[in-house]
Amino acid sequence: MKFNSDSNNTNQTNATAKEKIVGRDDNSSNNSFHFHENPQSQIDRWIQKLHYEMENNERIYDMVESLQFYQKQIPYDDIVGLENKLSHSGRDSQRIKALLKKEEFTKLLDKWGAYASAQEIIAYLLSRIDTLYETEVQPVINSGATNDEIDKLFRVKVIDPVINEVKSAPFLINYNHVSGMVYWLAELCFVRWHK
Repeated sequence: MKFNSDSNNTNQTNATAKEKIVGRDDNSSNNSFHFHENPQSQIDRWIQKLHYEMENNERIYDMVESLQFYQKQIPYDDIVGLENKLSHSGRDSQRIKALLKKEEFTKLLDKWGAYASAQEIIAYLLSRIDTLYETEVQPVINSGATNDEIDKLFRVKVIDPVINEVKSAPFLINYNHVSGMVYWLAELCFVRWHK
């Protein structure tokens, strides 16, 4: 590679590198959030869109359709509501923490609900919980598992995978939020701990 000190021209004809070779005007490695031109997942695309909505103060006042699905109570049986479901499945001791965690999720939803993309992310996470519950947990509940076995299964098969879905969103999703989503879904009868 030759460099002419009298100008800003560089000849890189025979240069090699493990990464791209650029001149002085490469701005891609600044400290700001970097978007991939082709995000790998739907979550990545929503996160990218959410950053745009935040930067441009694009807020909405309605609920996106995918989140509306999880706003309606769908009674499976005569045991309606979170507290009744906990009591019916021998989980009265979890009631206070369950209500607090559900409240934590509700606060997250209230705070970020003004952005369509955040609503889409939350709706997606709720749908993941709903699907993982139906496929991984409900069959074990139906087989007569103990509460301890069910709780461990919820953590391993539902909560951990959902936590791992969103790692770079502008809002923090922690175990309390995801547990709160489970309790919130239980309130609406999507999740239960009994047969």
